[in-house]
Parts: sequence; C-alpha cells; structure tokens
Amino acid sequence: ILMCQIPGLRCREAQLLAGAGFESAQDLTAASSAAVFRQVSDFAITTSGRRYLRGALAPSEVDVSMWLENAAGAATADEPHRRSA
Repeated sequence: ILMCQIPGLRCREAQLLAGAGFESAQDLTAASSAAVFRQVSDFAITTSGRRYLRGALAPSEVDVSMWLENAAGAATADEPHRRSA
C-alpha cells in the first residue's frame, strides 16, 4: 500500500518501511523523521533488512526526510477525496 500512496517510493524502500512497522502514508506522517530513520536503520541491519537491501546502502536521513515529505504531500492531495467519500 505504501508504494501506491507515496509518489516515487521504490519497492526496496517500501519493504524497509513495512519491515520497520510503517504500513501507510498516515503512519509516516504521524512519526518524526528521526523516529522513522531510527526504525528503518534498526530494521536494515536485520537479516530481512539486509536481504531487502541486496547489497545497497541503508537509506540516509535525507532519503527518509524525502519519503516523509512525499507522504505528507500525498496525504494533503488525497484529503478532498476523503471528505467527499
């Protein structure tokens, strides 16, 4: 669901976020950038996290901030649709 809600999010990034406990754009917008970064970093060093990364570097704080900005933008853009539904 993350990839459908957050523009520009790659599969690997969605897997890391889900593994860290974030299941929706709302989950991301409710958390601070530091908290998301910490949880994703903690997950990235697990066996599953390393498998999702496939040798790539773990996301940086800048990457995580961009995800949060995109999630917030998507939530704002979707707001009129929620009210009319």
